[in-house]
Amino acid sequence: MSTSKFCPNCGQAVKQTDKFCQHCGAKLEQAQQGYSRTASKKPLDKKWLILGAVVLVLLGVYLGGRSYYQPNKQLERFTTALVGKGDVESYLVSSDQNLKITAKDAAAFKKSFANSQDQVATMKQHFLMGSSYAGYSWVKSGSHWLIFPAYKLQVNPAYVTLTTNKRGVKFYQDGKVITKKQATMANGYGVKVGPLFPGQYTFTAKGKASGKPIVVKQTKVLAAGNNDLALELATLNFKVEGQAGQAVYINNEKVGTLDKEGEKVFKNYPASAKMKLYLTTKAGNKEIKSEVVDVSGYTYNYQDVDEDDLPEVAPKFKGLISKDKAEDLLESAFNEGEDGSSAATFVGEENNDSYNELVAFFKSLHNLSSYEVEDIKSISPESATKVKVSYAMKYTFINYDSDSERKKIQQFTYHDAEIVYDQKDDTYKLQSLGKTGTKADWERTYSAAEDD
Repeated sequence: MSTSKFCPNCGQAVKQTDKFCQHCGAKLEQAQQGYSRTASKKPLDKKWLILGAVVLVLLGVYLGGRSYYQPNKQLERFTTALVGKGDVESYLVSSDQNLKITAKDAAAFKKSFANSQDQVATMKQHFLMGSSYAGYSWVKSGSHWLIFPAYKLQVNPAYVTLTTNKRGVKFYQDGKVITKKQATMANGYGVKVGPLFPGQYTFTAKGKASGKPIVVKQTKVLAAGNNDLALELATLNFKVEGQAGQAVYINNEKVGTLDKEGEKVFKNYPASAKMKLYLTTKAGNKEIKSEVVDVSGYTYNYQDVDEDDLPEVAPKFKGLISKDKAEDLLESAFNEGEDGSSAATFVGEENNDSYNELVAFFKSLHNLSSYEVEDIKSISPESATKVKVSYAMKYTFINYDSDSERKKIQQFTYHDAEIVYDQKDDTYKLQSLGKTGTKADWERTYSAAEDD
């Protein structure tokens, strides 16, 4: 039985005696030249080679993927991204199927762990031991490439109740208005917001007080479950005191003028972190500014405080004397004039013309029983160290005769008294007592019996 012979080029069967292949024309070896009668093996098909290569590649991918998607390695990548620059959105899932997690939610969640490497490390250790941490769980959720299990951080949703102390307030979450209608609550007015993915959010309340806009903003990390956040619209309630006509400024904005009593009451004035109040007054052609007073702490509920009990703010003018001090200075000056032994309250002391006129005035009076400064009518700045004062003096005289005792009271108004401020000694002194007419503002005479 003869062995088959095949063409070494194309592999087709040929006769033993053929010198050339009838199929491809290749030259064949001669039998007498030691041609092997053993059957040649047929070459492998290229398809099988390709298939084998694909199988090897897929096996490598599988083994690499199995290593890459190990639960612990997925956890490592998540915690690294949580405290670093990586994205964590793909690692998050909510226990509430109706809460779809967005990139914004993921960013808010990541912010809540800023600078919290220790907390993240503790959470990681809990997950490695198979336990939950602070309401978070490391769970299998879905798959990668339909083969490898995907692990994610499962979080319960958060809810927050926003409250405020004013009606008609609009609430905002990260700059976006919250459209839910404000409701009356036990501790004010507010809305309940949620479900939200736990994380850091900025909430804002915008309203009005005394016709002025008022805004309060607060950033808060919401935990899973119920949260409360009070966004109180702080208002100021206080009384400013000074001289009639002085202008009131808060944070460099003119907000009013003192009335004829030298007062102005502020009710529910919008508060801010810094509330700098000062007064201005005219001194000739110049405007003088008072000291600056911080009123940011006067956040009283006006409805609970009587107007007379409101805190009082009385900014001082350097060199501008107050009514009380002016009254005390004038009382001392008249006492010195009556006594005639000292002139300490006068500029130039005994050389002061007004002092000497006052001494002579008291010497000319008869039956004077008492005198007093009845009222400081006005204080008008002339410069930063000098003011003119208008004031009323009341004099009481008692006349005695053989039958009765008569009492006469007269009041005179003095104009343009001059008081100067000594910056060196930080004291006030009288330059002049001012002038008054010869006729009293009013006069009353009655018997001592009528007085009783």
